[in-house]
Amino acid sequence: MYGDARPYNYGENYDKIDIPILFFISMQDYLMRADDVIKHYEALKQHHSKLASVKVFDGLGHCDFNYRHHDALAVALQEALWKSIEEDTSNSSSSSGG
Repeated sequence: MYGDARPYNYGENYDKIDIPILFFISMQDYLMRADDVIKHYEALKQHHSKLASVKVFDGLGHCDFNYRHHDALAVALQEALWKSIEEDTSNSSSSSGG
């Protein structure tokens, strides 16, 4: 990967991902277009449908995601984390026979 003239192709490695990924899309993000994010979401979903989810935000740009606090973004992150914890706990108890 490092020292290679070609950029890293994440799409070739989505089969190796084993943790939930929440893709954020902003309709006002002009650095990371929505269709590019959707391509990554769909690629992961092909390999691991339960690990891929997407959340669309309106009115936020690229810098908003990186440098500013927005209640809607914070709530989406908290909900995703709680869902992941609940699913992990549920899977742990069912695999241990509980």
